Amino acid sequence: NLKMLDFSNAPDQREFGNGPVPAGSIVIVQMEVLQPHESKRAADNPYISVAQSGLRQIYCQFSVAKGSYSGVSFRQNITLPLGGQNMRLSANQEKACNIGNATLKAICLAAKKPPKINDVTSLTGLSFPVRVKINDRPTEKDGRVYWNNEIAIVITPDKEVYGEVMREGEIILADGPITGDASRVQSTSRPSGNGHLPYDDPPAPSECDSVPF
Repeated sequence: NLKMLDFSNAPDQREFGNGPVPAGSIVIVQMEVLQPHESKRAADNPYISVAQSGLRQIYCQFSVAKGSYSGVSFRQNITLPLGGQNMRLSANQEKACNIGNATLKAICLAAKKPPKINDVTSLTGLSFPVRVKINDRPTEKDGRVYWNNEIAIVITPDKEVYGEVMREGEIILADGPITGDASRVQSTSRPSGNGHLPYDDPPAPSECDSVPF
């Protein structure tokens, strides 16, 4: 016979917030390092993505872990630091590596973990607060345009707002923009017979190889 189920302590139901989170808001996200599309996987590690230029990156998903936008997720590449590269780099690519290095260090500090990892997959599951912005390149699916968030900056424990967001769970900028700069948007529609989601398509090589954000 069926054991009694007790729902009395369950949280109240609510609709999951539809994204994107208004730009300038601070939310707590959980990180997952994804395997990139097969054609972009590094030979030595299926969790490292290789851009057309040869720059090595990790392809990450960030999901809002709590608050009114819980469940909203977005994806973003982070360029690996210089030590994770295996080719000669241009000045722009070195800059991208330095930005990636600073971001990954901030992620570890914000998640209260030592800023050293043995493998990129050990970043999966980390939770930390970030200030979000809107990605200037929307995705288009079934004729609709979707704007996605991306990380503007990781909020580390030395920042005054860190304690507040960890206490409150979120700091939402209610009138923050929820679309990007439409004047920069060209048509994103392209033949899509490759069977993967629109946000798996990388930005134009010149953009994604020079600056990861």
